[in-house]
Amino acid sequence: MNTVLGLVIAKGESQVQAYLEKKKPILENSLYYAKTSSEE
Repeated sequence: MNTVLGLVIAKGESQVQAYLEKKKPILENSLYYAKTSSEE
C-alpha cells in the first residue's frame, strides 16, 4: 500500500517538475519584458 502511494507521489512530483520547467522560460521572458517596458 505504502509503496504504491509513494510511486503516485513520485510520479506527481515529476509531472509538476516537468510543468514548472516548461513554464520557467515563459516566466523569465515575461519578467524581462516587464522590466524593459517599465523603464521606458
